[in-house]
Amino acid sequence: MIQVDLDAAQLGHNRTLDLGVQSDVGLFLESLIERSEPKSAPQWLAELEAVEQARKASIREECEQASSPPNPLRVCHELGRRLGKADVVIGDGGDFVASAAHVLPLEWPQLWMDPGPLGTLGIGPGYALAASLARPDSRTIILFGDGAFGLSALEFEALARHRRPVVAVIGNDAAWSQIRRGQIQIYGEERAVATRLEYTRYEQVVQALGGKGYWVERVEELGPALDGAFAADVPSCVNVRISGSEFRKNAIAV
Repeated sequence: MIQVDLDAAQLGHNRTLDLGVQSDVGLFLESLIERSEPKSAPQWLAELEAVEQARKASIREECEQASSPPNPLRVCHELGRRLGKADVVIGDGGDFVASAAHVLPLEWPQLWMDPGPLGTLGIGPGYALAASLARPDSRTIILFGDGAFGLSALEFEALARHRRPVVAVIGNDAAWSQIRRGQIQIYGEERAVATRLEYTRYEQVVQALGGKGYWVERVEELGPALDGAFAADVPSCVNVRISGSEFRKNAIAV
């Protein structure tokens, strides 16, 4: 374990190191490249390329799955097919949003917005209100984890009051999965703590606040629900009960 950090106080701060290097990371990498043997590069590049291609193949396979409840990558794939050339996608969640980041093929002037590493859950509706006003001719979409949606659900009242046709898509797996997965891998399912939720009908909250709601449990329901939400002139919520996926297995939760 080698850690490089400009701040010496961060070296070995939360784990034991074999080597700590106080340096600018960019300068360190440049120096590392200068000292590497050219003959060694093709082998590790080929290994990385093989890993990357296997991951891309896995993503394509899950995007094409027709099982019910829908696979989370299939949900993101179906959403991506409906995005306009200048649409804004906002990420407000953990596991589901991280999966979407690998699937949605966004290109400028499309935008991806999230609060960044260690950001604050619950930013979705606020970001969406601002984005929909800044780009009134584009569609604004919020990708929610089911846990994150509960932190700011009532802000859909403001979106409805201002008649902002924001589309919310919830990947509902009844869990704080980004945390729960690690708990189970390390301690076992019987010792996972406070990470289970219910398959709550969050779309009914949006309906009660003046928007439209769609509940999806089967893959054939997904496309019509997204189409209905994209066609609405008020905020909409597509609440999708998603299946489990191994795509994010071994991902580090922070």
